Amino acid sequence: LDIPGFDLFPNPANRETFVDLYLPEATPQVSLQVFDLTGRIVYDRPIDGTAKQQQIRIDCSEWSPGIYFFQMSIEGERLNKRLLINRL
Repeated sequence: LDIPGFDLFPNPANRETFVDLYLPEATPQVSLQVFDLTGRIVYDRPIDGTAKQQQIRIDCSEWSPGIYFFQMSIEGERLNKRLLINRL
């Protein structure tokens, strides 16, 4: 199936995480937002939707340990994933 989607790794993360994004076709309206548990946006970025596959590195070294919610918006459709920040 050609369904848009994304994966996060590593998860749990320590200092950085990577978003692997797959788009079945060029999509002009793609964005990524990350929210903490209080609903505050800690990351907000438009994504170039012309590449079908891409990897985005996110520096989360300044984020407090805990759970974060990644929301990818693809032409109005929202896909969600959780990330755990764990400092060992």
